[in-house]
Amino acid sequence: MALDLGSLESVRKCAEEVKSKFPHINILINNAGVMIHESRLQKTKDGFEVNIGVNHLGHFLWTNLLLDYIKKGAPGARIVFTSSMGHQFSDLNVDDLNLEKRGPFGPDNFGPYGNSKLANMLLARSLAKKLKNDNVTTYALCPGHVHTELNRHLPPVKRFFTGIFDKLLATTPAEVRIQRCMVQCMGELALPLD
Repeated sequence: MALDLGSLESVRKCAEEVKSKFPHINILINNAGVMIHESRLQKTKDGFEVNIGVNHLGHFLWTNLLLDYIKKGAPGARIVFTSSMGHQFSDLNVDDLNLEKRGPFGPDNFGPYGNSKLANMLLARSLAKKLKNDNVTTYALCPGHVHTELNRHLPPVKRFFTGIFDKLLATTPAEVRIQRCMVQCMGELALPLD
């Protein structure tokens, strides 16, 4: 199955494929994401600012299209959003999600990424309240500093320094860190949002 979170058509098509192949979903992990720092505004195929479009709106639609199948996986069904401490850089303005009224943009502007991660957290919280009586729990987690390709769009000098930072602090492979977070989310010690 192919899923491009930057294309709402792709999200809809993949959701239909999932629903045609599986009777229910026990756990949905929304983990894909981008962090674009460009001097010009980049947009998804549907015209959304790329960070909010891929990291949030794609996951929002994906999750909502599969919600009935997730409910069928209850009790014990879970929805997990990989968020980030980057939400602290958010300057979210719900009247300007596409960031068309602001600027300048650049490699030091983490606001668009932060907006998408804050939106993930708010969605997880909203779904927790909505699904409380359906025995579906939701989680938003920050996996910590993990060496991934997330910084690939930074200018070469910044990539060099983030590479050094990665080597110093991200000593655990991404798969292990994410698995640990998922185990914590699925374990009895995890506290669901409500």
